[in-house]
Amino acid sequence: MMATLRSTAPEAGVEAWRTNRPASATERIEPLKVFIGAPMSALDPASYTDLRERLLGMIDHIRRAETVESVYFAGSDIASASDFSDPAGAAASDFTALKACDVFVFFYPERSASSVLVELGYALALQKRTIIIVQRVEDIPFLLRHADGEQMRRLLPRIDLIVIGEGEDATSRLLTLLHQD
Repeated sequence: MMATLRSTAPEAGVEAWRTNRPASATERIEPLKVFIGAPMSALDPASYTDLRERLLGMIDHIRRAETVESVYFAGSDIASASDFSDPAGAAASDFTALKACDVFVFFYPERSASSVLVELGYALALQKRTIIIVQRVEDIPFLLRHADGEQMRRLLPRIDLIVIGEGEDATSRLLTLLHQD
């Protein structure tokens, strides 16, 4: 059954690109494995620390949700941007976690050349449900800006979009989407 583009709460800056699913949302029964991806290694030290603290706070709330079994975030154990090393090991860990996850959360506060774009592509290729959190829709890749088109909906998994203001916390809107099937 093909779904149409629906908005969960456009007045709150949330758009849901519903693809390949029934038009009505249902409550989640099975707990989710969530993968959080963000442009960490591409940041300067101060921005890295700020974004990491912001994400760790969000993850703390997500982990307490009944609908969530586990959360993977590579930056959990990496205190500073200078601690990134072994790219092959990082890719192996990330790709293993992506294969196991139910939902990929793409937290992309600003446009940057980052490995999180590789993770996003991999998640979409694996047909993982994806939640994109951005400040500006123009910052996400061209094909995703047009993911609500009929032909694109046939190619992509479910994609939800949360547009936030600078420094705005997306946790409550993310939790709402994670509660939906």
